[in-house]
Amino acid sequence: FFARKNNSSLCLKQDYRELYKFTVKNKYPIPNSWMLMNRVKDTIIFLKFNI
Repeated sequence: FFARKNNSSLCLKQDYRELYKFTVKNKYPIPNSWMLMNRVKDTIIFLKFNI
């Protein structure tokens, strides 16, 4: 639907409340890069190769 702005122009508005009822939340959301870097900033990684 459209709503009128203060300068009398029209602004498109959308109501997603009905859609949100059917949206399934991620059980394990993908962390952003900052969260990943904070997790590994103080870790030491050891690799062992058996050749």
